[in-house]
Amino acid sequence: MMREESTHGYRMDITRKFIQMGRTRSLRYALRKGGRKYEPTPTSKSESKGKGKGTSEEGEEDRGTKTEIPRTGEIYDQGKLDGANVFEGYLDKCWECEEYSKAWNEWREAGKKKSRSGTKAET
Repeated sequence: MMREESTHGYRMDITRKFIQMGRTRSLRYALRKGGRKYEPTPTSKSESKGKGKGTSEEGEEDRGTKTEIPRTGEIYDQGKLDGANVFEGYLDKCWECEEYSKAWNEWREAGKKKSRSGTKAET
């Protein structure tokens, strides 16, 4: 029984995270054409042949070179927006759960104390 009680908060947090990720992904496809967040990088097939995704000629990772596509405010997919609203309703239910909200706030406060003192918080 102790194991079940100790993992309950963990399971609730993972559930909330998956719901939040679903909402975020739905919003991306609803508010961005094709769901693209970044401009495609101009590379030909011959240049990228044999290289891993996101690597340069020397094999080093290309970081910080992506250009974000600005949001226009236009809704590209109403169905995805409706889906995001469903996810948001369930996300609100997660936060309304007293047990989860209390555990999350305690975890957050412990993290703040940890960062202020520079030591690890006890778990």
